[in-house]
Amino acid sequence: MYNLGIIGAGKIANEHIKVIKKINLLQLYGITSKKNKTAKKLFIKYKFKKIFKNYLLMAKDENINAFIVLVTPNNVYEILKYLAKFKKPIFLEKPTGLNYNENYKIAKIFKKYKVPNMVGYNRRFYSVF
Repeated sequence: MYNLGIIGAGKIANEHIKVIKKINLLQLYGITSKKNKTAKKLFIKYKFKKIFKNYLLMAKDENINAFIVLVTPNNVYEILKYLAKFKKPIFLEKPTGLNYNENYKIAKIFKKYKVPNMVGYNRRFYSVF
């Protein structure tokens, strides 16, 4: 069983959680969001084990095996930079940064800490792209 920590509780989080619930090897362990109002709703609805005040505290929980980052693009760089130090797999539902420089820095940080990662930018499947 792999305990997941979900950072971000917007509309897309609900869609990811629906899929995660169907995978027997994954457990919804922890959730947090910027204001935690929506995180509390998802915490109750999907029976997470813990709700965290912020991602800084969540990252330190040794029970979490991997992170799913579902935040707005302007917040993603700082979060990824911090999470990388914990060397746990990260799935990201956004670009890794707002510009080339941020993307390049994150790639270097992930390589340094050997962080398994995947970007799941869902809009790449839209016909306009």
